Amino acid sequence: MTTLQTILLAIAGNTLLVAVLGWLARSLVQSLLAKDLDKHRIRLEAENQRAAQAFGHELSLAAQEHDIRFGKLHERRAETISKLYDLLTTTSENGALYSSPFGTSADPPKSEQFDEFAKSYNEATRYFSRNKLFLPEVTCRKVDELFRGLKEHPSKMNTYMNMAARHPGTDMEI
Repeated sequence: MTTLQTILLAIAGNTLLVAVLGWLARSLVQSLLAKDLDKHRIRLEAENQRAAQAFGHELSLAAQEHDIRFGKLHERRAETISKLYDLLTTTSENGALYSSPFGTSADPPKSEQFDEFAKSYNEATRYFSRNKLFLPEVTCRKVDELFRGLKEHPSKMNTYMNMAARHPGTDMEI
């Protein structure tokens, strides 16, 4: 073998050895990185599952709190409507009794009937103004209109009754 062949053999052998060692090192590094990547992916998936479960639990708690809060609100709204209906019915009956041109001898005097009407009207308006927060705005406007209507006829009649009482010489009777 000539020196040139020996040099070429040494260089080629070394190059081949370096290439094989490089390929082995690259394979080893890729293998280690792949293992680390798999471990990292598994850890991330586990953390993601825990976070999703925690978030689902928080959402569930928030939904329960929402149901409880709005359940109580609906309950309060129903109580308000029921009580307001009762007060409006009483006010309407008192107003109708007072405004009625017909009566019996057992009925109390008109002044007492008006006082009962005024008392029930004031109680109903006070209750409504304190609890309108629980009612929709449209309903509040309609109830306000209802109060104006309930007040109209008894108030007019009371005005006429007072005029008749101030002018006793006329043909008006109380």
